[in-house]
Amino acid sequence: MKIRHEKEGIHYYDRRNGSHILVDEVRPQLQDLSIGPRTISIAITDDCDINCDHCHVQKGKTYLPSALIEGLCKDFDDAGTLDVALGGGEPTLHPDLIQMCRSIWENTSLGVSITTHGHRLNSTVIDSLKDYISILRISVDGIEPTYSRMRKRKLAKLSDVIAYLKGRIRFGINVVINSETIRQLDDISRLSRNWGAHEMLLLPIIVNGQGALTDAEWTYLDGWIKHNFGILRLRIPSVARKMLTCPSLFESDEWYDDYAYIAPDLTYRNDSFQKSGYKIADYASIHDLLVAWRRDMAAGGGGL
Repeated sequence: MKIRHEKEGIHYYDRRNGSHILVDEVRPQLQDLSIGPRTISIAITDDCDINCDHCHVQKGKTYLPSALIEGLCKDFDDAGTLDVALGGGEPTLHPDLIQMCRSIWENTSLGVSITTHGHRLNSTVIDSLKDYISILRISVDGIEPTYSRMRKRKLAKLSDVIAYLKGRIRFGINVVINSETIRQLDDISRLSRNWGAHEMLLLPIIVNGQGALTDAEWTYLDGWIKHNFGILRLRIPSVARKMLTCPSLFESDEWYDDYAYIAPDLTYRNDSFQKSGYKIADYASIHDLLVAWRRDMAAGGGGL
């Protein structure tokens, strides 16, 4: 079990079953606080074989070297980060994905997740990954006919993948929340429960630190989360929680403790919607980068 020291208390994380426990009766000393974000997301490629209508990624043919990714994961593990989310683009296009997951799992204490559209998964890939990842996150932003129009694939084609995943790898459903998909949350939740998903990760679009939803849509989302919390395990990024009143496990104002993103151009950003960030190559170490990043975020630099 991984331990992370936070202002709110001692945070325990089990990467095999996804459990998070916060012991808030114990408050670590300032000098003992973990400096890394709880989750670091790494876009290991900007390549993708689907052109989704709402995608903000500038597609290319960049594939980050596995040795570089594994080194970054060791650095963030040392900095107190709990888990790494491998994404893209479409991460299953990366030729070294399976070897990379195995190396991270065996050489760090990080949890490992993969965010994928799911259509490249098969029994061989699933069996090769099952001992080296914590959870697979499959992007489903709407039911039919919305799904087919947005992703240019049939939602029904994921059924065999989901059936084979059960009992082998925990999986969750990622939902990008925009003005179209927000009204399909009930249907997506029902589908997730029927599939046996472990959780839903709700991803409202955030641009330069500001939510792209209308006030009415944020109110609707807030009410939906309150009503459905407990029906299915729900997660939402900290940067979006400032627009919501629903309770969460981590109530710190320091939202940047929760999540950060490394783009294929090796810039360190607040999230994947940001267009600029900190060039990793400009810093002598990840520790130095994190010191500068946290200093700037605390000073109100969340609009990078």
